[in-house]
Amino acid sequence: MKKPSLYDALSQLDDNTEKKAFKYTNEFTKLVIQNRIPYNTQLELTPICNFNCKICYVHMTNENIIALGKSVMRFPQWKYYIDGLSDLGVMSFTITGGECTIHPDFVEIYKYIYDKGKSIVIMTNASNITDEILDLFVQKPPEKIKVTLYGASEETYKNFCGVDNAYNKVFTNIDRMLSKKLNVIFSYTVSKDNICDFEALYEYAKSKAIKIQAENNLLNYNNSDSATVDENSVLQSEYDEAERSYWKKSLKITDEEYEKRFLLRPFSTPHFDTQTKKGLTCAAGRSLLVVDWEGYLKPCNTMDVLKLDPKTEGGFEECWKKIVEFADNVPILEECEKCIFRLYCKLCAARHYGDVGEFGKPSPRLCFKKKYPERAERLQKIYDQMKANGEIE
Repeated sequence: MKKPSLYDALSQLDDNTEKKAFKYTNEFTKLVIQNRIPYNTQLELTPICNFNCKICYVHMTNENIIALGKSVMRFPQWKYYIDGLSDLGVMSFTITGGECTIHPDFVEIYKYIYDKGKSIVIMTNASNITDEILDLFVQKPPEKIKVTLYGASEETYKNFCGVDNAYNKVFTNIDRMLSKKLNVIFSYTVSKDNICDFEALYEYAKSKAIKIQAENNLLNYNNSDSATVDENSVLQSEYDEAERSYWKKSLKITDEEYEKRFLLRPFSTPHFDTQTKKGLTCAAGRSLLVVDWEGYLKPCNTMDVLKLDPKTEGGFEECWKKIVEFADNVPILEECEKCIFRLYCKLCAARHYGDVGEFGKPSPRLCFKKKYPERAERLQKIYDQMKANGEIE
């Protein structure tokens, strides 16, 4: 029997545009990953930021860069990468940093990418949305603007970001962007300094009808270290309690209903070779690559194990081949792939590698079962019963 095409799959759905868009995105993502098509690229324009978050893994100052005898790439240099990646087949560019909007050539770089007909995603702290940048986004709209939130008050922002008046700037700029009908989404980096604002931030996002995703997993990588991560990280039990309290209250559900929802969150589709037990399980080296601020191509922005310069490595196509080969041969976290809690430990090779310095070996810091054995045992029993009852396939 002929396998149904993507068009057939979409035609079977009703007229719900959101369902069709979700289906299209999922199927399209599978296709580009299966065929190792470099569809997405992140451009790390600068490691410099106007915030001073103590947990940031990339943050550098201009003085740090000068001390290294280096400099931030300007537009003519970024043009080389944008052209080369476009010729390779990249259709979607994510612009990030540091804080990308403070790059001196941000507007010129953005316009050049947009005028090549590419999709653009902006990752920003939203503190530097000038009139010029806002007008640019209105005239040449990005696909989305992903704003990272760090708190729901001036005090929390100062504690987390180490600067004054950040909260007011950020939330004023969010309102300015929303007034122009721009597509804003939120992420929320959780630490000891801002877990107190969990409910307030989720309620704020709800009031604006904007999706928000909390991330309770500070990175032990690059400019960060295990001591800083441990000092500032929220215990998973504390995070779970904040999340549980909010969703129980918001959805008006019982503890048991919440636990079942916890267990029924879908697993991601494996992208590794099931026979060799090798291959990254994310999009890195499958449909995604990164250009860091120095001009190196990498599988993702938190993985420095492989860094390639297209000017000395035979060009962009040759670099992509090497990135794909690397991604295909990274040992999987086999123990984690079999675990029902794998999504709650962040099944990310780079995160685990950052902790233990070895691929294929789980980090005890990120393991739900090791950190919370009693809760894991209780949830396992609920899961087993749900499976026996046919509630889980």
